[in-house]
Amino acid sequence: MNNNEFQTWIETLRRRPLSPAEQSELESLLSLDPEQRETWEQEAALTQLLVDLPEAPLSAGFTSRVLDAAGLAPGPSHAAFPFLRWLRLPRPALGFATAALVVAFGGIGLMIQHERAQARLAHSVADLSRQIELAASATELPAVQLLQDFEAIYRLDQPHSPLADEELLAALQ
Repeated sequence: MNNNEFQTWIETLRRRPLSPAEQSELESLLSLDPEQRETWEQEAALTQLLVDLPEAPLSAGFTSRVLDAAGLAPGPSHAAFPFLRWLRLPRPALGFATAALVVAFGGIGLMIQHERAQARLAHSVADLSRQIELAASATELPAVQLLQDFEAIYRLDQPHSPLADEELLAALQ
């Protein structure tokens, strides 16, 4: 077994207990090299000692001391809203202010949309009334003078009869 393979087995043991199939495979590999067996036994004993250790309780104020040491002390931070830093408002007030702005802008947008819809409706009604006026003026009856000459005008549109052409030909000769 090479060194990388051996390190992989050690890492597996540190993460979780080995299954019976893994243990039998490892035993067969360790039987070939007594030096690695000795190292394996030391690592297994050390891992077992670490697992058996009790959890150490954290002292009070541990997080604040670590953050102080790192220079990241918790406090009123407006990193997300640097342009609102001059207000010096606590975080909940910023949330309420943001929600109020969203509602206000939404209401203003709704009012603008409503006014535009009313303007479109008024424009459509005006167009419809103009079209109705136009249709009403177009359906007025023709003047009586036009109807007096109706038969003469109607005959002009009709195809000529062959008798009328013969009479015209006789009159011209």
